[in-house]
Amino acid sequence: MANGSGEGLTIPDGDSEDQALVDPEHLPDTLMIDMVRLGRGCYSNCLSCGAFEGMDPAGRRIQTISQEQLEKNLLQEIPDYRSGTRLQLIELFASVVTSGVDMEPLDSNIFNQAAELICKLSEGRSRMAAISHGVGMYETSREGSSQFCAQRGQAERLSRLNDLMMEDVVPLFVLSMDAARAGGVPGRTARKHHKQVCEMENPNADFMKTMRSLATQSQRDEGIPEFGENTLQWSARLARVRNQQIKVVREKVLRGEDLDEKEKLINEYIKARDNRRKAVIEINARGYAQTLNMLLPAIMAGKRVTISLQGDNNRDSLAYHGLAREILQRTLDLLTSVYGLTTVEVRDLLGRVEVTPPRIYAPVGRARNLLGVSEPVDDCPVIPDPTFVRTLMREHAPRVTRGMIDTDGSLMVQSNRPRHGYPDTVAPPPENTWAKVALSVREGAVNSGGVVALPLGGTSIGKAAGESEG
Repeated sequence: MANGSGEGLTIPDGDSEDQALVDPEHLPDTLMIDMVRLGRGCYSNCLSCGAFEGMDPAGRRIQTISQEQLEKNLLQEIPDYRSGTRLQLIELFASVVTSGVDMEPLDSNIFNQAAELICKLSEGRSRMAAISHGVGMYETSREGSSQFCAQRGQAERLSRLNDLMMEDVVPLFVLSMDAARAGGVPGRTARKHHKQVCEMENPNADFMKTMRSLATQSQRDEGIPEFGENTLQWSARLARVRNQQIKVVREKVLRGEDLDEKEKLINEYIKARDNRRKAVIEINARGYAQTLNMLLPAIMAGKRVTISLQGDNNRDSLAYHGLAREILQRTLDLLTSVYGLTTVEVRDLLGRVEVTPPRIYAPVGRARNLLGVSEPVDDCPVIPDPTFVRTLMREHAPRVTRGMIDTDGSLMVQSNRPRHGYPDTVAPPPENTWAKVALSVREGAVNSGGVVALPLGGTSIGKAAGESEG
């Protein structure tokens, strides 16, 4: 799992020339802790998650720390030699912190407990934002029609989270809206149609034999030898031919024209893909609609709720960003048809929440390995709400060091690069790797407070810390 847990990191002895030395005593001057990990594992199984490398079932097993362990982690101390005192870690928290990027806040009780505890211990100076996919749905069949039910316990936790927003304990709820949950095919209907699509895309299936024949013909038309293209070129040609044929058959169907046998086969493929898309949109929208309906009290009270549309750029992807737009539209329709809101009320709701343009996934973790996302992103903070983040930056003094408290209480630090917060969290580059801080003086350390070498070579942390002495 590619995350910032710090497992396996060791504190070097400081002899390496490319290691920058950072004294823990200087961290109070440069450090801002903006993340507190509460456990590991996520039931959502999103195709796009940067915190996981693949679809290992073990990643769905949720393990959280206890509330007691969390409090112990937050109240650890760090020396501040300039003032001659010791500071609790909670005193170095940013005004808004997150719980990491590898757990769904609604999967367990620990998020709500952590939000209350952080607000209490910091006396309201720091609060925890929720970044969630909202209530997840599972699908059952009753009397021949699909029924949708919320995942166990999630609605109750969301209800409590709504209360915490009303109490100003949670300052922000980001609803990550995409089609990535459950490997991109949540629900039995979506899986049924996905199976049909996969069967037709099998290299030995009649549909793919037809596509290869048409692709070979297009090569001849362009004067290209049958084996004159490499694998990537041939795959791209197959995709172009398929998409061209889909367009032709769709237009013939719209005109009511008869289809030949080849076109009927293509039309079956079109139906399977369309049915899969429709099923994916429906089950996702059902969950998002229930989520927004349950957050209505907070939304109408002026609390900040952001809908972050997300996806990738590949139109054939199960997590294409265009699906997020369709899911949002279906969500708004369901608020009227299922939850009884009037069109005026839905329009009012949409005007009160922040809807961000589709955010393209960062090329890390599953997004890279399973979706093939490779293009780097220019701006990918942990909190996908640019307006909120800009407001945050004006509310507290900037710090050059970013901190995260891991589940075992370890304090991990790296150079603070707000625009790159998400990839830096889950897959930091070598020059900005997470480094573990010794929170207590080592045995035999000299009176300087115990210099600890941290792998932050190439960053500005050591320089900034040294400059702060003046």
